[in-house]
Amino acid sequence: MICPSCGTKNNYYHKFCYNCGASLTADVQETKRDSLFVTEQDINNVQPETDIFAFEPYDDLLVKEQTDKEPEFSIQSQLPLRRYRKEEKSGDRLQKFIKACISIILIALIGFLCYMGYDQLLRNPTDNQPALKRIDLEYFVEETLLDGESARKVTILSDIGEQVRLLDKKFAVVNGQAEIIIPDKEFSLNDYEKMNGSLQVNLPVTILADGYPERNEEIRFEVPVKSAALEVISPSDKEAVVDGDTYKLMLKVEPGSEVFINNNNYTHLLDQQGQLSLQLKLPDQAETKYEIRVSAKGYEDTIDTVILKKRQMEFPLTVDQSVPIQATEGEWVKITGNTHPEAVLSTNLQVREEPSQDPDTGDFKLYVKATAKGYTPFVLTASLEGKEDSVLDLVIERPVSEREYTTSAWAPEYNELKEYPHLHNGIIFLFTGKVTQIQSTGTKTTLIVNVADDGQPEQLICVDYWGTASFGPGQKIRIFGNRWGNKNDMPYIMAPYIYR
Repeated sequence: MICPSCGTKNNYYHKFCYNCGASLTADVQETKRDSLFVTEQDINNVQPETDIFAFEPYDDLLVKEQTDKEPEFSIQSQLPLRRYRKEEKSGDRLQKFIKACISIILIALIGFLCYMGYDQLLRNPTDNQPALKRIDLEYFVEETLLDGESARKVTILSDIGEQVRLLDKKFAVVNGQAEIIIPDKEFSLNDYEKMNGSLQVNLPVTILADGYPERNEEIRFEVPVKSAALEVISPSDKEAVVDGDTYKLMLKVEPGSEVFINNNNYTHLLDQQGQLSLQLKLPDQAETKYEIRVSAKGYEDTIDTVILKKRQMEFPLTVDQSVPIQATEGEWVKITGNTHPEAVLSTNLQVREEPSQDPDTGDFKLYVKATAKGYTPFVLTASLEGKEDSVLDLVIERPVSEREYTTSAWAPEYNELKEYPHLHNGIIFLFTGKVTQIQSTGTKTTLIVNVADDGQPEQLICVDYWGTASFGPGQKIRIFGNRWGNKNDMPYIMAPYIYR
């Protein structure tokens, strides 16, 4: 609509010009007003039956006054009606936020309740579902042996289950049960809690069957904690008196164990049977302690101590020859050494003459008789008034070939040798038996051997051996040696040759 006053274009619903404020409805009102007034001609043309509707003169003036008034400007009539937006207050916003939070909490609670209901339906099947929806499972654990070692036998019972998964292995369920044997050494101390001397073992197990959901359970049982095996073969009493500066330590452990001596690792010296032989060099002191620690999977460490003592003398007595002392040609063997200048020397063997001795230095020389092929025991004693005797337990070897020595061996009569200690001294005998005990003094190894036949009463002999071969308890050996009386009420044999 164009304003008649300023020519500004207005919207059709405007009553006043938004530019100049002039009325945009004046023409319309004028037209309406003209239609309300009648002329004299119009009155004259009115038919008599319509005279009652004729306007009186004063009515004309009233209408004219009302129509001559200029309408007032109103912003509400000028602008179109719009929705009234009420200004929001801060309290209204807080209420909306609280309502939103409550709605979210209610939705989460409803979802949680729905989940719990669904879970309960799965756990507790209704009467409309099959009666055996879940695989049945029972178990018990008992102690057993596997290859001579302690183990646990786990027995799983199930009428429905077809297969069991345990320790990453699968086992079939046969006739309603599955049996699994697990060695105790598989249960490591690092994997399970230790309580009251036992490992608290928890093993996850899964049982499966066609048409049923798998069932996961946990098997619980206890395994006694055991110490790693350690047997000190030599010295068998874990304490020994050593004649020289070296000692052969012999141990027996389980194959696969680790062995530490004074925190040094000697595992590489173990043989396939778990036996270890180590030549120890003793320091220059009266007593030396060696701590032995053995570690094995599934067992507690075993710690033991071996004490080696050097033979102590109140005054010195030494020989210059190494043991066994080698005899040269002839029946007399020359021995040299040193002792206290005032000491008196004596031996268990026949001497050619009195020992010659330097009164200042104590150096001595003597000749002893040793005619037997093989070994002859030689005990040298030095006596000094007011002092304890100094004694050396030695051996003289008259070398012969192995063939000559072994082919000249006799078959022994055990009871005769035991009853008559001085019978057949120096004679070579052949014995066959099993080692029952091993002892070493550093320069030699002493074996206690049972030479009785299987099922017969024990017949023990004492064997001294200066060779390098190692032996273990229970090992069967053949002994070629010279008989020299009895030791500890057992026939005493000095053996140059021992065969396994």
